[in-house]
Amino acid sequence: MNMNALVAPDSRASMRTLLMLPVREARLKPPLTVAAGESLRQAARLMDAHDLAFVLVAPADGGALGIATGTDLRREVLVGECPPETAVAQVATFPALAVPADHSLLDALLLFNRSGFHRLLVEEDGVPLGVLEEGEILRHLASHADTVSLQIEAAAHLGDLAPAHTSLLRLIAALAAEQVRVDHIAREASHLTGQVFARVFALLAPPSLASQICFVALGSEGRGEQILPTDQDNAFILRDARCRDEALALGRAVSAALLELGYPECPGNIMVRNPEWVLTVDELHDKVRDWVLAPSEGNMLNLAILLDAHALAGDVGLLAEVRTLLFDLCAGNNAFLARFAAAALLFPGALSWFNRLVGERGGEHKGWVDLKKRGVFPLVHGLRALALEARVEATGTLSRLAALKERSVLSAAFAAEVEEAFLVLSRMRLVAGLANAEAGGDDRNHLDPMSLNRVEADLLTAALETVESFKAWLRQHYRLDLLGL
Repeated sequence: MNMNALVAPDSRASMRTLLMLPVREARLKPPLTVAAGESLRQAARLMDAHDLAFVLVAPADGGALGIATGTDLRREVLVGECPPETAVAQVATFPALAVPADHSLLDALLLFNRSGFHRLLVEEDGVPLGVLEEGEILRHLASHADTVSLQIEAAAHLGDLAPAHTSLLRLIAALAAEQVRVDHIAREASHLTGQVFARVFALLAPPSLASQICFVALGSEGRGEQILPTDQDNAFILRDARCRDEALALGRAVSAALLELGYPECPGNIMVRNPEWVLTVDELHDKVRDWVLAPSEGNMLNLAILLDAHALAGDVGLLAEVRTLLFDLCAGNNAFLARFAAAALLFPGALSWFNRLVGERGGEHKGWVDLKKRGVFPLVHGLRALALEARVEATGTLSRLAALKERSVLSAAFAAEVEEAFLVLSRMRLVAGLANAEAGGDDRNHLDPMSLNRVEADLLTAALETVESFKAWLRQHYRLDLLGL
């Protein structure tokens, strides 16, 4: 499939037109300004009174404005132990990152991505007009996602979902072309894909049956990280066995409908058409116990994908029961947790001793780097294991990382490195997937390192170095060498 062709002229033009709007036309926050000598306490009170998450700071010498955010204040007071009477200028960033009012939203978006900041001071002839927050641009972009969402909701027949699915692919390609952050693309794409799945379920399931079932997404779709359509990974959890025959028939119909829409069958047959993944709560409880007590490679895989499960439709409480049992069974089971985490080290790295990129040694993709196995998977699974150990309920990789940082499982500095590596690898995987699809292939994971320029190669190398550091950290954390794993 030619993914560039999916960005139809009207779609590409409308996205471009949207991002070409001048910054002044966005919804700006008022430029609330305080003197440099104002205290942190007073700055916090002003933020609260004006429902803002920042204040601009005017230096005494009349120079460029700075900015202090609520996060800055909390960090300095709670972590840095600054007295509340400390001058706000001491925690502010000078100068505030600024953009002229006549620059485009695309300019602002690129500035956000390059700088890592989340707010821009908008100026006209040197006069502050307001502050643009990154979320405001994302809300503009979401208007396109809303259009796709409405298409999905309005589908009265399965055939009506085909145009919505095509619109979703166009949206993904357009967002990628505009350099939108890959985690934002993933969030939009997974949300809309989940809507497609839920709508298929709603169109096929009689209401009396739907209330007895929880339809769950597994794997990358469950984590909210599936961007391009990959294989179906899903399951039915039943309230009891009386509806099994109806549920199996529904599962076959759902799998067939999703295949027709362009979602390939799962090679491992982890789909609702498979009786092994159409289970009652009690049956799934028994399965989970067996998987934990007999941690074979297959059982570990089943536990991993179940940990990522997300309820799409039906009785969502059924999944919550299963997840609670899973966490309870693993709590304090250090031997199991170590064996589970060891899977993150399953695949060798993609760097040589001299930090040169090393591709596959043979096969169809000889010389190419498998971004999933060598890069993304060790991060995803390692953080999944740590989340299981720390009983973190979140399923998304970055959400798990944030929770682990909050609980001091990982240092803030190391967590930032891991996040950056995950984002770099995910974006390169997306770009490679789009390029492979344009060439008529269906591979979503391999990247030809010869296609990279010097900067891209350096970014990939740095990301893979972080992956190796993270694997070494996991090995030490779980004492895998002592366990012979």
